[in-house]
Amino acid sequence: MNNVEFDDLIGQLRQENEALKVELEEKSHKALQLEQLILSKDRAGLNLKQAEKAHHEELLLLRTLINHLPSSIFVIDNQYRKTAFNEAHLKRIETTLGKQVKLSEEDILGKTNWDVYPKEVADQYYEEDRKVIEKGETVIEREIFQTDKLGNQVWETISKIPMRDDDDIIIGMLGIAHDVTKNKLAEIALHDSEERYRFLFENNPAPMLIYKRGSLQILAVNEAFINHYGYKKEEALTMVLPDFYPENEKETIVQFTAGLEGYKNVGEWHHQKANGELITIISTSNDIVFEGQKARVAVITDITNRKLMENKLKASEEKFRLISNSAHDGIFMLNEESRLIYWNPAVEKIFGCTGEELAFIDINRLLLSPKQEDKNDRVIQVSSIIDTFGETGLSLDVEVKRRDGEFIQIELSLAPLKISDLWGAVGIVRDISERKTVEKELILSKERAEESDRLKSAFLAMMSHELRTPLNAVIGFSSLIEETMEVHEIMEMVKIINDSGNHLLSVIDSIFSLALLQSGTSKVLTEDFPLSNFLTGLKPYITTRLVKDKKEHLDLIVNTNTVNPELIIRSDRTKLTQLMINFFDNAIKYTTNGSIEYGCMVEGSSFTFYVKDTGIGIPNDKQTLIFERFRQVEDSLTRTHGGVGLGLSICKEIAELLNGEIWVESKSGHGSIFYFRIENIVAE
Repeated sequence: MNNVEFDDLIGQLRQENEALKVELEEKSHKALQLEQLILSKDRAGLNLKQAEKAHHEELLLLRTLINHLPSSIFVIDNQYRKTAFNEAHLKRIETTLGKQVKLSEEDILGKTNWDVYPKEVADQYYEEDRKVIEKGETVIEREIFQTDKLGNQVWETISKIPMRDDDDIIIGMLGIAHDVTKNKLAEIALHDSEERYRFLFENNPAPMLIYKRGSLQILAVNEAFINHYGYKKEEALTMVLPDFYPENEKETIVQFTAGLEGYKNVGEWHHQKANGELITIISTSNDIVFEGQKARVAVITDITNRKLMENKLKASEEKFRLISNSAHDGIFMLNEESRLIYWNPAVEKIFGCTGEELAFIDINRLLLSPKQEDKNDRVIQVSSIIDTFGETGLSLDVEVKRRDGEFIQIELSLAPLKISDLWGAVGIVRDISERKTVEKELILSKERAEESDRLKSAFLAMMSHELRTPLNAVIGFSSLIEETMEVHEIMEMVKIINDSGNHLLSVIDSIFSLALLQSGTSKVLTEDFPLSNFLTGLKPYITTRLVKDKKEHLDLIVNTNTVNPELIIRSDRTKLTQLMINFFDNAIKYTTNGSIEYGCMVEGSSFTFYVKDTGIGIPNDKQTLIFERFRQVEDSLTRTHGGVGLGLSICKEIAELLNGEIWVESKSGHGSIFYFRIENIVAE
């Protein structure tokens, strides 16, 4: 193909292309017009549908609202058929019929009351519905009471309004029913409560009144108030609250009641009766609403008699307190746990304790005896007093330790006491230490008197024996001596007469010596002398005495090993010698075999003289008795050994006169050691 042909072909194609473009534009324009036409029609249809949809939604919303209203709503046409109703109305029908199975809308829609309810119920509804539909009457909130098939009491208020068309012709009825059962039951309960309150108010045995807040006007009084106060009811209702108060309390009660709103109050006041009598009362008041008015109700308790009893009790308690506080004896009370709950000052004085120390203390802690081994032992247990001692209680004497460490004797009396259904005890405690001391002194005096009588008898018996025996020997043997008798016979009798005289002289000398020592007329005559010479100087006396008593076989031991030969002592040598000689006489008398030892032990400034024998010994229970006058281990007239029982008594008196002490160590059958200790006798 040449260039000309090619150019012609291109031109032809361009023309065809331009024709197609025009045709395309025309078709596009027509298509656009058609599209706009279609779109316009679609928009009109869409608006109609939207309007219908909105209307439908509004109807659904309205129906939903009506269905969820708690009130029963229903519509009846002029043929008495139900044409519309909500779910609450459907439930109302179910409740009335007592149906256990749920009803559907189809079961009720288009039906009359006769189709739904029992005839008597339907007839009742018809009479009222007919007046609305046929006569155009309106029913506003008429109250209906009925009992459903399940026996439940139901109260409703129902309103019925005629429905008219555009020509004002009644075409049906709109009904609205409200279930007011809860409100009605509350109203009934409130009414019952008010009736009960009124009944309780009127019949309460306690006086009651109601007054208006602010003005204090009396609004109500009960029968008990009228009877107790003596006012007539009409008179009381004309009064104000302060009228019942004495003059000195009127202004106070007005000011006081102004601040009581919202508070319960219990207070003690005075009221005046109609006859002028003044009484003491307790008023308990609360806020109430009475007949629509803000008020207060007061319950009144007359405590006049109780106050009189309280005053008497206080007076009695005061008397008891005065008596208790002035009593020298301790008075106390215990609770059921044996703890102190009351005590008077005398208890504090007796036990040496303060009030703080005694508060709720266990009484047994105050009664600890110094001899009590187990401090947990309980002397007193209130719970067991009645079982153990009965209603009379217990009484005991015990030794106790005061807080200051002093031991005292007390007499304790305790009796059970019931306090508020719990057992306690009331007790009296008395310090009898002085009395016990006097009793002991009386007992000792009695014993001393008895001992004195016994000693007198023993003395007379001894004197009868120890004096008459040598006198009889002197007189008897003197009368037997004759000139015709042989010289040796006369000498034997003279020796007996001499020995008896010496014995008699010894007895009389011992009696005089003891009398002088006890009378205080015997004086201490001190002198300086060597201790060693004093001890060795006693040996000849002992030796002579052993020969005289035919006891030369006894060993004599003189112990001077601990004594310094140059030691000089200062004392009454005569009395010291007399003491040692009495020790020797006692040892020789009661020693048959063995030995006799004597000496002095020096320890610092202490000098202890002793005489030891191997004689018969002394029982433990007699070791104190032998130092008493006219007393021996054997007091009977049949005793083996002679003597008047004054030797050791004289030793004791000498020891006391020299400011020393004397004692014995002995065991029956094993000999004895007599000691005499004296202090500070070294010569300067």
